[in-house]
Amino acid sequence: MQQNGRRFRRIDREGYAAKYNGEHRLVVERVIGRRLKRNEVVICLDGNNDNHAPANLFLLPNQKEFGLLKMGAVPWPEASNLRSYRARGYIRPDVIVVLHEWENDKRLNPKSKRYITRHPQADEIIMRRRAGTSVRQLAKDFGTSMSTMAQTIRNRL
Repeated sequence: MQQNGRRFRRIDREGYAAKYNGEHRLVVERVIGRRLKRNEVVICLDGNNDNHAPANLFLLPNQKEFGLLKMGAVPWPEASNLRSYRARGYIRPDVIVVLHEWENDKRLNPKSKRYITRHPQADEIIMRRRAGTSVRQLAKDFGTSMSTMAQTIRNRL
């Protein structure tokens, strides 16, 4: 069966109604050795939905990561991650740092309509982030949690 340019196979289940599953998802399940979760996304690296070779498939943990790829915030993957996914899981490449326009070290937050002050060590964080320091290492060095540092990078640089 074809749907949205992808091939689907019918899976008969004893005592239940049959269901259809994409061939690309079946190939990934076979390679990583487990069933895929419902929210995991499989993409074809070359854009050809008929090419289900394991070297052409890339597994993402959720739709949000796929959105980051589509927006261009994360570079499009060059190679398949299926062999390493079995051992380590998904490791997202660093999201590109977005720098905001500041006026006297303040800017208006479009969501809350409140003023945000620029982080006092923003220049150092930007410099270290561009040098390749991970969010985890920055959080450790500045004495914050990873989520706080990620939010700082998103909103206050």
